[in-house]
Amino acid sequence: MRLDTGLDARQAGSQTELMKRAVLAAAAEHDVVRWFTDRDGAVRAAIAITDDDEIRVLHRARVGRPFEALLTGTAQDPPPWLPLGFDTDGRNLLVISTKEAAPSMFRYDPIERRRGKRIFTSDSAHVQGVFTGVDGRPAGVITVRRGFNQREYFGHDDRALVRSLAQRLDRNVLVLDRSLDGSALLILAESPSDPGVYYHYDVGQAAVHKIAEVAPELTQAGLAPVHVLRVQSGGHLVEAFLAVPPSDTPPPLVVLPHGGPIGVSDVRHFNPEVQYLASAGLAVLQVNYRGSMGYGEAFLESGKGEWGRGIEDDVDAAVTAAIASGRVDGERVCIAGASYGGYSALMSVIRHPKRYRCAAALAAPTDIPLMFSTSDFARTKEGRARFAELVGDPDAQYVKLRNRSPVYWADRIQVPVHIAHGLKDRRVDPEHSLRMLLMLDALDADYVWEPYPKQGHSGWSAARERAFHRSRLRFLLKHLKGARARR
Repeated sequence: MRLDTGLDARQAGSQTELMKRAVLAAAAEHDVVRWFTDRDGAVRAAIAITDDDEIRVLHRARVGRPFEALLTGTAQDPPPWLPLGFDTDGRNLLVISTKEAAPSMFRYDPIERRRGKRIFTSDSAHVQGVFTGVDGRPAGVITVRRGFNQREYFGHDDRALVRSLAQRLDRNVLVLDRSLDGSALLILAESPSDPGVYYHYDVGQAAVHKIAEVAPELTQAGLAPVHVLRVQSGGHLVEAFLAVPPSDTPPPLVVLPHGGPIGVSDVRHFNPEVQYLASAGLAVLQVNYRGSMGYGEAFLESGKGEWGRGIEDDVDAAVTAAIASGRVDGERVCIAGASYGGYSALMSVIRHPKRYRCAAALAAPTDIPLMFSTSDFARTKEGRARFAELVGDPDAQYVKLRNRSPVYWADRIQVPVHIAHGLKDRRVDPEHSLRMLLMLDALDADYVWEPYPKQGHSGWSAARERAFHRSRLRFLLKHLKGARARR
């Protein structure tokens, strides 16, 4: 990691001269996904991933000392906590628990390796980060709650100010920064159909001044408004978001279940993928099915063991509600997703073959028992145990897991399918897609196969992502006849 020393480029004369003044701030032997600095700007903590996909929380007492691992874990069996940043004393870390019933933020002394005072807890919000106030002290937490990314302030005055600004601007408001004396704020106001506008807010004058639009070329394109649907499913209240593009008649619908499935959620903020599909004349439905975060611990836990059953029941209930609303054409519906979302797409057309015209699955698990022997998490006993907790025991419940695997029900897929996979995927081995292709071939089914030789499960290059989304859109439009392509 290299940090600019603050030299003005105009004074330096050139970028080359500027780089001569750069200094090495920190280095680690593993791939670092996030660095953390103390209040003095010294890099003293990090989250790293080893070549074996082990997660390591690194720390050093001061600059010049080597980093030491405080905790280790895996994606399926994470460390008991992860750092969010340093406290104002420069010694304690502010960390978020990963295994407690209610997500909590607390202080942790990395020198004594001792947990300290709890600062924040909630049974209905997922904590993602912490932010500080003018004095450098923690001012609140960044959470996901009921489909919103938001900053929850510890102080009543800050909470009231943000609510007032949100009402005034009729948008979601995020305070990004403030002046040292607290007299001015930098805010972003955005919505699901607006990528956002940056504003300068004068606290004393209560005056808002526009600075710049995030993507003015998009705001002029007539982006699709997003409606909230709430439906009952299996004793749960499930929330879904329906983006409907401007149209003289109800547009075709693409159902877009998210990945995960546990501890992930779709949010009510600007989503480029949703608006890209909407720009082609397609309505888009996102469903925060049971297991999604931001709706409380009980709702999160209810998604365990519900692959291919309760989760898909929630998706189907939301689709039924979207069609019943009259906003979309219920005769032209496709479903598409990635990772678990791809699995959900395949299971949905297996369970409801007459509801959908097509399905698209990227990096989809098609054989659940296979995950226990080929996925990166299967390298550790803890990882396998964690996954068994989420889907079922592969030894005691093999028949159940097999019956919930799309590859064994391929003969029930009666619609065209778009299958894509990164061939370097270590989370969901490409074997999952290859097995599905063998079954579809044997059945002489209608499918499209798109391998991406250089891509893994995530971290795709921008060029490959664009290629995939364009290809998938062509597939969707082909099978949703009458949709307008406005690209």
